[in-house]
Amino acid sequence: EEPSPGEVMVINKEFNFIVTNLGQKDGLKPDTILTVYRDDKPLTEGKVEKLYDNLSIVTLEEKPDVEIKKGDKVKISKE
Repeated sequence: EEPSPGEVMVINKEFNFIVTNLGQKDGLKPDTILTVYRDDKPLTEGKVEKLYDNLSIVTLEEKPDVEIKKGDKVKISKE
């Protein structure tokens, strides 16, 4: 069953990571790959580095062409 998508809550451009509202309660594990997208269009991928019950810290693989914004959606692409 596909978990519902999460959202980007915080963007840290300096260190190239985001904070999402997906966490262990959503079935995330360390090193899970998430896709950040807007309007069903993928923007970039990132890897879960730190995990909490209700949020995760995700390091972005590469700087996206489009600026990531608070409220962009995130979903698990591969574990």
